[in-house]
Amino acid sequence: MRPCNTNKDHEAKNPDSYFSSKFLSQVEVLSAEDIPDAPIDLEEKSDDSERWRTIASNVIRLRRVKRLSQKQLAIKAGISLTKLTNLEKAASEPSYRTVQAVAEALEEKMIAVLRPVRPLVSVRFRALKKIDRLKYLHFAKENLLAKVSNWLDDYRYLEDLLDDKMEFKLSSILNEIEFTDPLKMITLAKDSRARLNLNPDEPINNIARLIEEAGVKIGLFNAPIESLFGFSVGSEDGGPAIIINMWDKIPWERRIFTTAHELAHNIFRFASSDPLRLEENDNEETMANIFASHFLMPNAAFMNAWINAPDKNLIPRVLYVKQIFKVSYITVLRRLFDNKLFGKGHNDVNIYKQFKNKYSVIYGKTLNNKEEIEPLIYDNKRLKSDQFYFQADRLKNLTINAVIKQEISFSRGAEILEFDLLKMRRLVKISYGRQSA
Repeated sequence: MRPCNTNKDHEAKNPDSYFSSKFLSQVEVLSAEDIPDAPIDLEEKSDDSERWRTIASNVIRLRRVKRLSQKQLAIKAGISLTKLTNLEKAASEPSYRTVQAVAEALEEKMIAVLRPVRPLVSVRFRALKKIDRLKYLHFAKENLLAKVSNWLDDYRYLEDLLDDKMEFKLSSILNEIEFTDPLKMITLAKDSRARLNLNPDEPINNIARLIEEAGVKIGLFNAPIESLFGFSVGSEDGGPAIIINMWDKIPWERRIFTTAHELAHNIFRFASSDPLRLEENDNEETMANIFASHFLMPNAAFMNAWINAPDKNLIPRVLYVKQIFKVSYITVLRRLFDNKLFGKGHNDVNIYKQFKNKYSVIYGKTLNNKEEIEPLIYDNKRLKSDQFYFQADRLKNLTINAVIKQEISFSRGAEILEFDLLKMRRLVKISYGRQSA
């Protein structure tokens, strides 16, 4: 099987005018990592100033998110400050060698510098005001949105190319006003689990794959923004989609809960008369949290686990339940409060304080609000990060199938999945062998 070398590989962003033919040939060469020297130099002038502005905006965004001044980037790229300034002003078309030097200095592939970024119009952020107050976090957010935009366009392009689109299975018939009722959220969570063929007491072992089966795109991105766990994207931008921050400082339990939380927002969008309403709404956040809690941990299953915990002391009992449902200890404590299992006179603040005090006595350290506790080991089973199976496979499978059908090249497939060519060839070979068997 030979890769198909055609320019339609690069039409994911805008099939009509992605790059000029000159830049298309450049990107094709740069995508093929087994070609060490690209014999192209774009010194000639061009009237296409839009392309220059694309390069300029990408360089500025990438430079800012890496916290480099113009002078620092120019030195790192081995070019003059004047040349970099002209590039960022889109004053004239930069040479290929200049763009390549800047991309290498930014530690990015050329495609990241050359590719136009489509602004997203249906993103709903949590803690957006907090993020935008700090300039660096704002730049990191904008860079993440650019990556998500490109990812969505690649995803949608492959779906169109293979005529393989998903239908959102959890479109709710509830009207907007009913999203203010906590009991409706519990019912919605129960109904959503049933539509996804989950048993009433079944823990969710791979929420990413489950949500994909529901017709939602799952994007896993690494962004150094501690207050950004994830966000949802509407159908107007190629969704419904859920973006999860895989930064290593964010606990796995938080990522899982965020996925369920953003699933609720996707359902809200489909039921709402105003799906593009993007401002933060405290009540909707509360309702989404209730949905997420009961989607991950149905109450009857929670009660059964709590009653049958092998150790009846508070700390090990909470950690036992937490292990089963892959939720945070705070989610378990909140459910204890909701079920009035602490007796009269207690509120959720008192429960958290009591738990933290007992934790401090047992482990000799203070538990801060951002810290997550490792679950205990029962029956020789330990919940590790690789056991969460937080894996989304649909985009990978679409890309591999497109390569096998010779709709895109190996290099374009590797570019979409951010794999090296060797890994891409190996995956295609394995998949091709399975399909041929």
